[in-house]
Amino acid sequence: MKGQLGEMMARHARAGRLDWIGLRAERYAAMDVVQSAEVTEAGLTGDHGRAGKRAVTLIQAEHLPVIAALSDLQTVTSDALRRNLVVSGLNLLALRKGLLRIGGVTLELHGPCPPCYSMEKA
Repeated sequence: MKGQLGEMMARHARAGRLDWIGLRAERYAAMDVVQSAEVTEAGLTGDHGRAGKRAVTLIQAEHLPVIAALSDLQTVTSDALRRNLVVSGLNLLALRKGLLRIGGVTLELHGPCPPCYSMEKA
């Protein structure tokens, strides 16, 4: 059984999709929803991120209803979680470390920082 679980965790059912991009100029600023963003060593242009871990954060869209249910909320929105990218159709748990390509950019995944994943430009 353990081998089957490992195989499922390592498999990607299909290519994922970028559903949402959010930026915030300062740490506690409101999220600005944008259609595209430029990736630099310090994260996303227009975001307060800095070079290193958590330069860009992301969360899996499929986890939003689970977080809401566990928080006794009807819904949890992407901007409420203050992550930069929301992706869907992608098994983030299988990507604990490694590279992830989004559009023309390859990001280096550094692992979970619940409920998000942090990345740097590779």
